[in-house]
Amino acid sequence: MSPNILGDSSVKQWLEQRKEAAHRLKEALSKGEPQRWLDERKAFPSYTSSAPHSCKHCGKIVVELGDSSDVKWTSLDLPYNLPESVLVAREGCALYQMLVDCAFDSDLDEAKAAWRGEGDLSYSATFFPESLPMDSAHLLFTITAHLHDGSERKIDTVGLFIWALEGSPACVHVSTRPYELDYQSSRSTAWGRDCIEYCQLEHFACNWSHDGRGSKEFISTSSIPSRLLQLSSDGDENLHVQIIGRDMRHPINTHDVSHRGFAILSYCWGGSQPSQLTRKTITSASSYPAANLPKTIADAVWFTYKLGLEYLWIDSLCILQDDIEDKRREIPRMGKYYGDATVTICAASAETCSKGFLSNRLLTDDPFKYLFGPIQLSAKTKTGELGAIQIIKEPDYLNGHRQREPIVERGWTLQESLLSRRILVFSSDHLYFSCREANASCGGSEPVPRSRVMGMHESRVPGISTISSRQRISPALSTWDVVVEEYTQRQLGCFDDKLPAISAMAASLVSSAREERAQELRYCAGLMLDLQVDNKRWKGQLLWSVRQSASNIPEPSHYLSPSWSWASLQAPVLKGQSTFDDTGEADEIRLLDFGTQLEDASNPFGAVTGGFIKLWARTCLFSTIDRSSVNMLFTRDLVYSLSEEVEKRPSRYSLVVCPDTAEMEDIIASGGLDVLLVELITTRPRNRFSRFPCGLIVTQTEELAPETTCYKRIGIFEFMSAARSKSEDDEAVQKARAVFESGELRETGTRLWRTHAFLLTTILECPRGVTTIDSSDPVPDALMQDSQVPKTIPQPMDDGLASHLLGSVIPTNLTLVSTKQVPVKLGELPRLTILFCYPRTGAPGEAVKEEWNNTPGARGCTAEAGSYRDNFTSLKELGVDNIYGLSMQDTAYQKEVKGRLGLPYDILSDDKLEFVEAMKMPVFEWEGASLTKRCTLAIKSGKVVHVWYPVFPPDENPSEVAAWLKAIEQTG
Repeated sequence: MSPNILGDSSVKQWLEQRKEAAHRLKEALSKGEPQRWLDERKAFPSYTSSAPHSCKHCGKIVVELGDSSDVKWTSLDLPYNLPESVLVAREGCALYQMLVDCAFDSDLDEAKAAWRGEGDLSYSATFFPESLPMDSAHLLFTITAHLHDGSERKIDTVGLFIWALEGSPACVHVSTRPYELDYQSSRSTAWGRDCIEYCQLEHFACNWSHDGRGSKEFISTSSIPSRLLQLSSDGDENLHVQIIGRDMRHPINTHDVSHRGFAILSYCWGGSQPSQLTRKTITSASSYPAANLPKTIADAVWFTYKLGLEYLWIDSLCILQDDIEDKRREIPRMGKYYGDATVTICAASAETCSKGFLSNRLLTDDPFKYLFGPIQLSAKTKTGELGAIQIIKEPDYLNGHRQREPIVERGWTLQESLLSRRILVFSSDHLYFSCREANASCGGSEPVPRSRVMGMHESRVPGISTISSRQRISPALSTWDVVVEEYTQRQLGCFDDKLPAISAMAASLVSSAREERAQELRYCAGLMLDLQVDNKRWKGQLLWSVRQSASNIPEPSHYLSPSWSWASLQAPVLKGQSTFDDTGEADEIRLLDFGTQLEDASNPFGAVTGGFIKLWARTCLFSTIDRSSVNMLFTRDLVYSLSEEVEKRPSRYSLVVCPDTAEMEDIIASGGLDVLLVELITTRPRNRFSRFPCGLIVTQTEELAPETTCYKRIGIFEFMSAARSKSEDDEAVQKARAVFESGELRETGTRLWRTHAFLLTTILECPRGVTTIDSSDPVPDALMQDSQVPKTIPQPMDDGLASHLLGSVIPTNLTLVSTKQVPVKLGELPRLTILFCYPRTGAPGEAVKEEWNNTPGARGCTAEAGSYRDNFTSLKELGVDNIYGLSMQDTAYQKEVKGRLGLPYDILSDDKLEFVEAMKMPVFEWEGASLTKRCTLAIKSGKVVHVWYPVFPPDENPSEVAAWLKAIEQTG
């Protein structure tokens, strides 16, 4: 007969105390409270890989190892039953403490019966061999209840992963090792190189430049930064850096960078930079010791060099910090820099540029970072050799129990990680790798990149992740909402950077939505608007709310974004749901118009100087609401956490008011005549569920445009009810409807009726003016600047660099990608093809540099492309089978040009320089990059049969081709 173990009060008290402590620990983890978790964790024993738990009871266990080729996995029965396991657990055996805790925490009747003495428990362990990269070796412990009536039931299972110390015979079967604590060790640098190489060869989502596994990664020339740091060593491990590229003494060898790659640094500035590129320092020594740089930057130089990379991009040293034009040119390109760099070095643990992230670490393991273990057990290999393994359980794969790293407090670094294709994260605890498909750690259970399971978070370091393949197939608006919520929790050294610091991410999302989903999103000062017919998700973009106490959010000293944008406040926000619950026939709420004034016309995702939104909606004067029938609830908490507050008065429905700031709360509470509720979500029921109205709270302002009635946002509202029955719910819905349904929707122009019965709401707000866009306005000159060739541009001379092209043969294995994403082999096309090669087309609104105008043969690419468009039909009638444009810009850029100009032909991308190098095309250097000179080829059956070089004027080249075709036709 088994004893009733719980009859011993001291044993029961000991078990209850451990159970309560474990529950507190679990609660701290689930609520994301790192400091509390650490405090609770200290109630349990802690160990490290260098000082693991080991005792005479654990010493009785010998695990038989194997590998994945074994047909049957090995299992063993542990020697103790329930009474014995409780005894050794109280003696201090960590392994049996874990097993006893699990058994006591079970709610199963069979487990409770065993504790009462009506049965017993047994323990077994099964070894599962590794199958990397997906599965590391682990032990699965099983607890089974055996009752006196002969019945059995599995109570619980606990899985612990295994690692082996270097040199142990167990290493034959166990590849995983303890976490590497020294980031400067040869193991750390070799692991970093291996992860990058594995990702380059195995992950198509991370290396779109290759044709399949095993292909060499190639970086598009359009993604190579304007400046780079070139790293070198003097042979004594003394590293030197040299800034190369635009305005520097030495240009960038784009071919070398394209094939060898470059690293990029993401780090916390932590104030002004002691070393930065300015107009004054740009003339300094071309090469200087890396040791003279701030510690974080010097560490990045050292690790990059150890990775085998020669080039590194760092914003403070590669962008002119005192040149606004250089910043405007470089900031929009940062998305391509981070997106196409070989690897991002993320100095996550460094608070400032002077702290460093390599050598300032404690090289002793933290005993409190494990939930359980390490526990050392004996292990026998397949050949009978005896060694040792350690078993471990980490508290949280995603490391939510740890304090967030310093780098995630900085706003700029969010898009730096999101847009990266692969990252090496130097955290306070461990060295991690993350790419668009997989995660890995230097030590631990993921020694090689392991693909993430669908639905898992992006990284093992909270707040640092790439845009994974999972996110790329998620709704674009959902992705943007997640980004904004994370971004607004972070701080910016300069509030003026609110929109620029997330602009590259916004541009990337709009581009991917268009290219991958054929979805056209409109970006407007931080809002991502989907304006498809019958799509009402734009409402959710306006219904953001402040996530912390309004008293802690100051009224902005100056507005840099419209009040309807979350970017107008330095506060964490919760994005509204992308609503689509209104009945299509009944919902007449519409977004009529919107627009912004850009600080830099060439960057539609950057800072704004003005903006407006015009809505067609029902409104209600706040002062007219009958407070005797409506429970008015002002809150500084999230609406979704107010159910208990609303239920205090279950007989009435509540109007929940959420002001954006404390000052705005005072405006609303005063009940001024100019405060309006603007309904965005209707009150009509959907199916059998009722929807209560919610929307914006606005107040009239005349400081911006006195001649126009306009408003600024000061908060949001939502009607809520604590109805416990359908009749109560119906009554609450009717009362809510009465607030707005007395109003009739009616268009009244830009000036507003001063009664809530008829109102077209125009919400405008920005400090430096308001712009109304009219469709009758002429096209701005900025968009027409390159559609015509200026008469003053210099004519290029024949330098003889194309004399070898006539009669040359194009290699049949040379493949280029067209704007249709179709591979084109010019050498295999049998019929006549016209290929016009040009340097580059400019982006909409991009200012044309005078230096570009003065470069012979540079200006006129858009005009030439448009001329081939206009002459497309006539050239086809003259016998041309194919017309292609060709430049070194990437396909995504060319697709935008094709769509914008309405080109009926495709453009080929030679961003890998394959065509240029194979044919020895004439090129010239521009801002550190090689561009092809303007040249047109007539190709037939893979052979060049005519050459136009130089081409001038560019827009007359199609006429020259037509004249040649007519001459051929006349001569037969």
